[in-house]
Order: sequence, then structure tokens, then C-alpha cells
Amino acid sequence: MTGLIERGAIALLRENAPKANWDALPQRSRETYRRVSRAYLEAIRGPTEKMLEVGVRYLRTDSQTNLENAFEAMIDAELEAEK
Repeated sequence: MTGLIERGAIALLRENAPKANWDALPQRSRETYRRVSRAYLEAIRGPTEKMLEVGVRYLRTDSQTNLENAFEAMIDAELEAEK
């Protein structure tokens, strides 16, 4: 499984150059995308109020919910708020 920083780096590449091949990029370029991805993840470490609201509600309403599902719901809530 690819780590979150790498997944973010690949997503950034696809956004900037949809036809580019991650594996064919020079190592230096991949490192640049990884640095940007890491900086982004550091910037969003703290959840927004909306994310906390949704995460807490999600976990309270479904005792079978795992953390992965709550995390996805929190991110989805923020993505919806930014539309």
C-alpha cells in the first residue's frame, strides 16, 4: 500500500500533468512532489470545526464505525464545504 504522502504526490502530478507517468519521473521531480504533499498534509493536520462536527456525529451514531470511515466522512465534509 502506498503511503499518504506518496498518494498525495501522485495526485498532485495527475492534476498538473494528467498524462505524466509517476514511475518515469526523475527522482528529483518525485521528491519535489513528495515535499509539496508533505507540506499540505502538515497544513491540514488540525481538523476544521466542520470535520470535528461530522466525525463526532459519525462515531456517536454508529457504534460499528471504524476510524477509517470516520476519517473519510470528515474529509468528505470539508470537501463539500469547499464546493
